[in-house]
Amino acid sequence: MPVKTLYIIRHAKSSWEDPLLDDFARPLNDRGKRDAPRMAKRLREKGVLPDLMITSPARRALGTCKRMAEILDYKEDKIKMDRGLYHANEQNMLEVLHSIKDKHDVVMVLVTIPA
Repeated sequence: MPVKTLYIIRHAKSSWEDPLLDDFARPLNDRGKRDAPRMAKRLREKGVLPDLMITSPARRALGTCKRMAEILDYKEDKIKMDRGLYHANEQNMLEVLHSIKDKHDVVMVLVTIPA
């Protein structure tokens, strides 16, 4: 049986520029936009290529995921979103993980955590 690998990744640095903006809608800041591809490049250099990417639909997590997917040659339209990853607790995470089909060997899960 092949070894399964799970990467749990927190979204890149987000912006607090607009204090009235809803938490779900907060975008990445300039540093986050720069760091997400850098992290993906490091993973790629180590041979890490996901066959499934699942993300919180929050703007900052989805933005991180899209930037990483581009570097990792993962098609953007294949990214799965799961609302359970927004401010996920242990139970939410387990539910998402249990929903992953066995055919996937390398999975990246991008979460949004409370500030």
